[in-house]
Amino acid sequence: MVNLKEVEEESDSDNESNSSCHENFEICSSQKSDNLLLHKPTFWLGTQSGFVAIHSAVAQSETLLSRVRLKDSILEIRYVARHNVVMVGCADSSVAVFSKHKESGLGWNMDNYKLVMLGKTMTPLPVSVISPVRDNIWVGYGGNIAVLTLPNINIKENHVFTEGERALVTHMVPLGTGVWIACRFSSVLTLLDSTSMQPLQQVNMEEVLKPVSVSYGFTTLIRVSAVLCYNNLLWIGTSQGAMVTIPLKSLSSSSYVTEPPPDQTPMFAVRDEARISLHGHQGAVRYIIVARYSAEENPAPRKMSNSSSNSEVLLRRRSACTRIVLSGGEGYISYRDMDAGTLSTIRRGRIIRGFTDHCHMIAWDVSGPRTIVS
Repeated sequence: MVNLKEVEEESDSDNESNSSCHENFEICSSQKSDNLLLHKPTFWLGTQSGFVAIHSAVAQSETLLSRVRLKDSILEIRYVARHNVVMVGCADSSVAVFSKHKESGLGWNMDNYKLVMLGKTMTPLPVSVISPVRDNIWVGYGGNIAVLTLPNINIKENHVFTEGERALVTHMVPLGTGVWIACRFSSVLTLLDSTSMQPLQQVNMEEVLKPVSVSYGFTTLIRVSAVLCYNNLLWIGTSQGAMVTIPLKSLSSSSYVTEPPPDQTPMFAVRDEARISLHGHQGAVRYIIVARYSAEENPAPRKMSNSSSNSEVLLRRRSACTRIVLSGGEGYISYRDMDAGTLSTIRRGRIIRGFTDHCHMIAWDVSGPRTIVS
């Protein structure tokens, strides 16, 4: 088990004896790196006090491989596969970009990273979301969206998406030539053109859920809390715990696409065909992700023939996997089994059940061509 408190305490003690720290970060020299594991798959953890800790994803996961301290709280960590870099967003409007050593086998280079400061306001705006969009990287900080270029890491554009003291872009999900954007305390999803950044469509979740707000026991304002584009559907989780899917289609197509959408086509939501799941969470939906799992309980190791390449083997294994969509949130509710009064009471916290203090995951099998939550 990884104990982040121990990581911070050990780092503080190491930093007291380390006088040669970089201006923007501190390296704990006692466990600076383990090259044998750093070049293999890793997972990164960020803390409120500004620490970034790296652990192995394949062996000895409890062992700290490397750690670094930034100037402010870590709010977002994103791996960009196309450029093989890790981008870390902080609460002080900064983005740190980590890359691997040029020499093979040395893993991640934590001694040298590039730091980008976004915005020029006196009050720092927190970096809340980082998303690769076509050839660029979009970064949401406060109510703004910055467009960065890699690998030189320059600020290409800077746009104000929404204004307000508490404005915060929380979700950016690209699909085709569009990007779906959601903000904190908002029920509206906005589709932006990835080139011009002009709005193409808006979907108000309060209007979508209005027909069932009474029967589902929604007693407060509905807000967007999680977003995913997958399987030709726009998956939306709300602050009320409801899961919604809306079909996506191209304006140039008269029917739903059955293949991945082309890069030159924006995908619009068909609001009239929105479907609301009968399964949901008691609290806000915290995340929606896609996962793969093998149908074989104990898959036998496959020997690779001389004519087979690593990529061919990988493709065969991926094709044998089943895809599922997972949503996570507090508690579980079946709208099929409860009336509106009971649901409303549960949401107000008047009924204490054994599962209300636990996080739950709901899974949907999306291995077919099109799947609607039900």
